[in-house]
Amino acid sequence: MRSIQEAKEEWEATFDAIEDAIFLIDETFTIQRANKGLAKLVGKNLTDIIGQKCYKLLHDIDHVPKFCLRPLLVKTFSYQSNELWEPHLNRYLQINCYPIIGAKKEVREVIHVIRDITERQKTLQELEYLASVVRHSQDAIISTDLNCQITSWNKAAERIFGYDGKEAVGNYMDIIIPEEQRKKCQLFVEEIGEGGGIENYETTRKTKDGKSIDVDLTLSPIKESEGDIIGVSFIARDVTYQKQLEAKLIQAQKMESIGTLAGGIAHDFNNLLMGIQGYASLMLLKTDPLHPHYEMLRKIEEQVQSASDLTKQLLGFARGGRYETKPTNFNELIHRSSEMFGRTKKEIVIHSKLEKDLWTVEVDQGQMEQVLLNLYVNAWHAMPGGGNLYLETSNVTLNESYVKPYDLEAGNYIKISVTDTGIGMDKKTKQRIFDPFFTTKEMGRGTGLGLASVYGIITNHKGIITVYSEKDYGTKFNIYLPVCEKAITPPTRIVSDKILKGAETILLVDDEEQVIDTTKQMLEYMGYMVLSARGGKEALVLYQDNRDRIDLVILDLIMPGTNGGEVYNQMKALNPDVRVILSSGYSLNDEASEVFKRGANAFIQKPFSIVELSYKIREVIDGISLSPMHM
Repeated sequence: MRSIQEAKEEWEATFDAIEDAIFLIDETFTIQRANKGLAKLVGKNLTDIIGQKCYKLLHDIDHVPKFCLRPLLVKTFSYQSNELWEPHLNRYLQINCYPIIGAKKEVREVIHVIRDITERQKTLQELEYLASVVRHSQDAIISTDLNCQITSWNKAAERIFGYDGKEAVGNYMDIIIPEEQRKKCQLFVEEIGEGGGIENYETTRKTKDGKSIDVDLTLSPIKESEGDIIGVSFIARDVTYQKQLEAKLIQAQKMESIGTLAGGIAHDFNNLLMGIQGYASLMLLKTDPLHPHYEMLRKIEEQVQSASDLTKQLLGFARGGRYETKPTNFNELIHRSSEMFGRTKKEIVIHSKLEKDLWTVEVDQGQMEQVLLNLYVNAWHAMPGGGNLYLETSNVTLNESYVKPYDLEAGNYIKISVTDTGIGMDKKTKQRIFDPFFTTKEMGRGTGLGLASVYGIITNHKGIITVYSEKDYGTKFNIYLPVCEKAITPPTRIVSDKILKGAETILLVDDEEQVIDTTKQMLEYMGYMVLSARGGKEALVLYQDNRDRIDLVILDLIMPGTNGGEVYNQMKALNPDVRVILSSGYSLNDEASEVFKRGANAFIQKPFSIVELSYKIREVIDGISLSPMHM
């Protein structure tokens, strides 16, 4: 038999071999016995440990701490345990206490077994941190096994796809993958399972309610500690809104480029029309109405007007294209335009629901009537057998998030809705309806400029136009225009084709010879003295020499060299009271608006008739508002 000494030595060797710190304390909390594990934990020799108070050794305090387990153990005679952070040792500790019961059934001593759980606790904290990241991520984070069965599903996945965790976990990824995308996804999963790396691509996914969304998807392998791949992590970011913004930006850039081109074409074309219009008007003035050529000349004027209407469509679409804007009650435009349209299209029943106290907007009334007419005609084409047309206006306030995609300011707007009960549009058609020259009509029945000019006009007025349509369920256009604080001042209207005359001196400035020639003859017919200049430099010399007798300047805005804006600035410096009518083949764009802000008096769009020019001149010279209405 082994000796008692051998057994003792074997027990002590076992006691010291245990890595956990083990020690015994008596009823005074004095350490009676301890192993090398405790010495290692506190960084002291065993000889220095025996006889110390346990709370002094472990916690570096001079009293029994409140969290001490011995008092509870003495009461219960049972094992007690606790985990705590010990700042003195800079360690997380798991403390286990076991009672040693004496002969009198009292707790004679207490065995402490202390395990250093610092590394385990750090791992748990890291896991909790990662879990928190997954929990609070704005991206959907999903894990699956290699068969695409879902094993985890975070809150963002619930928000993005509509399934809660209980519905998703245990199900397969097919619940969010459109059928046409499943094969591609499976191939990526198989590739990852065979040791492939991270995959990233943009695709579409479906939500619980069947809606398709755009996602940026990253797939990566999930590995065990040994390195074996056991699943796949899917991180899906909903980029639907971003895609919509990108599409709007691309559309806006495309529209701006085409609009610039369209504006340039319309400008040059209007200068050509000005020559034709002018010569035809002058010939009519000198031709007997009974002469066979008189009616032909009238037809030429009509054709010029038709061509001018076409260029107005182009200029409406062109970047920055507006004519003369004024404070307007939009309800009046709707009343006037819908009554005229209703008289010619009796198969269309028009319903109006207009805001009683509609806010005022500053718009070009002619262009807005063009917008409304184009929308009415579009609705008429969509209802070949007749139908209902609903017109509504209301006051609305648009917040920052709504106007941000359009690069506009939040605030008060009026809303105009035009709704038909026609054939509607599919998604592909709806995406292209504002493209210039796009039309669904057969060859020869449409220019494709109607809705393009609507888009351009509304955009140029710092407004928004949206469209909602479903095949066979009609179409709704919503227009938003910013409110202005200016008061409405109705013009004095004169119903007449009469040419107003005068005897003042007018300086005519243009770089086109045919425009100079025809306009000069018109002015001379009206009785005016005319000085003419081909270009800005010549105009400035003439004005400097004759400014005391020049009553009015008709100034072309777009000229090579010194343009109209620069000419105006120098004339204004010579004579602060100079009166100027701006003229251009362009519409009233940002450049013309800036000249107006600096004091220009009026604007006239080429090609203009002799009657229009006569009224515009008298408006500026006499300081009254006139508007010829042709009978």
